[in-house]
Amino acid sequence: MKQIARNLVHFCTQKPKTVYAIVLFLTLVFALQIPRIQIDTDPENMLDAAHPARLFHNQVKQQFAMHDAIVVGVVNETEKQGVFPPATLTDIYDITQSIMAIDGVISADLMSISTVDNITQRLMYRALQQTLTLNAFNFYSTSDHDGYLKLSADYSPTDKWRLSGGLNLFYGDVKHTFFSQFEDASNGFVRFRLFY
Repeated sequence: MKQIARNLVHFCTQKPKTVYAIVLFLTLVFALQIPRIQIDTDPENMLDAAHPARLFHNQVKQQFAMHDAIVVGVVNETEKQGVFPPATLTDIYDITQSIMAIDGVISADLMSISTVDNITQRLMYRALQQTLTLNAFNFYSTSDHDGYLKLSADYSPTDKWRLSGGLNLFYGDVKHTFFSQFEDASNGFVRFRLFY
């Protein structure tokens, strides 16, 4: 074994041009194989075709007529507000209604801005060289007309301490909905942390 290692080292040091030629040749051979590479990101194909879990999955798909999802994206680069101006939202609503009218589309499985039950928004602003962070988070249910609003502020001018404060506000039209029932539990908080 030591003799093989010595011979290899001797060959590499005494014939560097030959070694470079071999390395170049092998690199070209492997580079020519790149077009043959196939990338399959389908999770179904990660299991063998005869695997019991995959066979059961295929049986369930066939029995319940389950099909792949189709995603339609909407981009509006002409407006500063993106897809949220009323005209764009109207277009999204019209597209959603057109898709729902297609035979075979399951309306309960369709997700769109115009059909979704819950909407979340988050705003964050950093100032004073990122020592002050202001956050606003809102969760709104379009079906129950209630929601949860969290406002918070963090101030940390050094790595040694942080001062935080905020409000947790629950709101809604009717007292029995999920967030409205906690309306009396709305609260404010102040927190001081010292790091050592």
